[in-house]
Amino acid sequence: MCDNHESGATGHFVPAYIHKHIAESAAAPDKARQAALRTLSVDQDFRGQRVTASETAAAPCAADEPGVLAAQVPISKEAGDEARESARATLKTDAKIREQRAALIGPAATDEPHDHLAAPFQLKRLIYDAKGSGNLRGTLARAEGAGRNTDRQVNNVYDAIGITAMFFYTVFGRNSVDDKGGNIVATVHFDSKPDDQLGYNNAFFFGTEFAFGDGDGIIFDYFTDALDVVAHELTHAVTKYTSGFTYKFQTGGLNESISDVFAALVEQWHFNQTAAEADWLNGQSLFPVAIRGPALRDMANPGTAYDDSILGRDPQISHFSQYNDDLSVHVTSGIPNRAFYLAAIGFGGYAYDKAGKIWYATLTDSRIEAIAKTATFKQWADVTVDQANKLFGTGATVIVRNAWIAVGVLV
Repeated sequence: MCDNHESGATGHFVPAYIHKHIAESAAAPDKARQAALRTLSVDQDFRGQRVTASETAAAPCAADEPGVLAAQVPISKEAGDEARESARATLKTDAKIREQRAALIGPAATDEPHDHLAAPFQLKRLIYDAKGSGNLRGTLARAEGAGRNTDRQVNNVYDAIGITAMFFYTVFGRNSVDDKGGNIVATVHFDSKPDDQLGYNNAFFFGTEFAFGDGDGIIFDYFTDALDVVAHELTHAVTKYTSGFTYKFQTGGLNESISDVFAALVEQWHFNQTAAEADWLNGQSLFPVAIRGPALRDMANPGTAYDDSILGRDPQISHFSQYNDDLSVHVTSGIPNRAFYLAAIGFGGYAYDKAGKIWYATLTDSRIEAIAKTATFKQWADVTVDQANKLFGTGATVIVRNAWIAVGVLV
């Protein structure tokens, strides 16, 4: 995303240091170097707008958008014929949408939330096509409930948003990123400087919506092709509406790590993978050519995701003894990433069942919200330990505490 001293609620999936290394690499093709420089410039332009956006933007309302998933309406004997017929029509529509949505749901998923007191699920996707421009809301390409079209990127982001939203609802009872059933607005084919035809090498969350570039076709492929990229960016919105973490120092590292954690969990949930079966990689679908390394980040072993003449060497750190405030938040996020991985492996089974619920309970804990601008790794870790005890008892507390001890955050 960006340098460590930034603030605001927006971020970019590919950190600036990777683009800088590509731009300076003699091994990279000239077009790839130019695309990296151009992406850095575009990202910097958006960074200058982030604070204003985060201060003024609110989740857009979509009550009048087509295809909104309605709550199931009880058909009572006391209701009039017209009311009963309307309720039956609503249920029929919901059933049809559920059928259409089945392709989005992995084998571990169900249509009922684990929290049975959760509000009825509302999925309101609006996908725009920038058509290679920098317009975040160009042409509306697909609204909720509309059929698939001929643009693969529109369909990919529509599906990935659906998977991510269903994950948060099914596992945590969260109703859209704002927990109020608000719109999820995304733009594909984003490129604020299309004249040079270099391609935009990133994806980002900006205030209330999301944008995805097509990549340069040399080092980076379409960003909508990766489920974890979409889930990562949507989780930044969840973080904004819960803890409200800023984007600098240890707080920024936590912000980045939370997006990595839940992006990994979305993939594992969708593909029915246990913690032991999962690869724990982020951004593994972005490279169209051979890169020495499978992904941008490795949660199990931070600092080992890649070692390549074009990308450079993965600089993520995995232990608090390596931390200092001058490091990028993308680098320091390796510490809480590994702590989560160790906790998930310690619990065994599906990572979202225990470790994920502990992390989500921490993210929504009022104690964390109260320190959103200055939260440290230790403060976050202390609350995860407490939540582990509340949710799963003493044994869980030991597992979570040991994970943080292993990365040097707790002693």
